[in-house]
Amino acid sequence: MIDCLADRIVVSPGAVNYDLESLSTSRSGEVKKTVLRQIARWTSAVPAGETPPRIEIHFRVRPDGLRAYYVAYPLLEDLRLPVLRENVEEGIR
Repeated sequence: MIDCLADRIVVSPGAVNYDLESLSTSRSGEVKKTVLRQIARWTSAVPAGETPPRIEIHFRVRPDGLRAYYVAYPLLEDLRLPVLRENVEEGIR
């Protein structure tokens, strides 16, 4: 889950925050590393012989977070994972 807010994104679980300025500069690769660590954690927890979970990236875009979505999406595009986008209505925080 990636929450897209006016000034940052929040990668969950873990609530890891990345402000928009850092996503456009030197820290842009950290978002991908965070997501890959979460995927590795989920898949390693699957018992041998069981089907691994379906991994997908879920963007939750707040009313003021469209810019954050357009900055974050390309950073994860080359992972080639299914992507869901949920537009959150006003009043939900």
